[in-house]
Amino acid sequence: MRLAIFDIKGITRIDNTRRGVWISFLAPLLVIPLMLWLTGLQASGNSNINSVFFLRQALGNIVVVFGFPLAMYYITNFLERGARYYLMVATVNWTAPIQTLVMTVGYVFYFWNLLPGLGEVILMAASAYNMLYLWFSIRVSLDISRGLAVLLVCLMAMIQMMGLLLTQVKFF
Repeated sequence: MRLAIFDIKGITRIDNTRRGVWISFLAPLLVIPLMLWLTGLQASGNSNINSVFFLRQALGNIVVVFGFPLAMYYITNFLERGARYYLMVATVNWTAPIQTLVMTVGYVFYFWNLLPGLGEVILMAASAYNMLYLWFSIRVSLDISRGLAVLLVCLMAMIQMMGLLLTQVKFF
């Protein structure tokens, strides 16, 4: 929570043991019901919503949740930050509930037009906050420069886009 308000001391609360990292993968799982609700809300005008639709969404989310840590394993070793790999994975995983909550607020304002004319702005602000939150979390956990952290957030965004593209694949 302290990292969400950009307090650098929040990194000391993260369990960076192997066990702590595996436990941190529960954080993205905690928000699955909320994610499914948001997915249904986003696709509310789509007549093709069925179990296959949600299966594709789940597959895309799996790629996002596990793809970034896999890519970062090699990148942290290349950057000679392998000793901080577990800390980074646990930190990024624990950002998931706060990111999802922030996006939920953004989507509620967007879809229900609670502030007419500002729904898009609030949704954009929520997305921008999440990117900044990820940037800060990655920068602090790996103890890297601001610019390199920006590149790693871009890498994460590309992996998320690949996950989203998988949600569009028609398996059957």
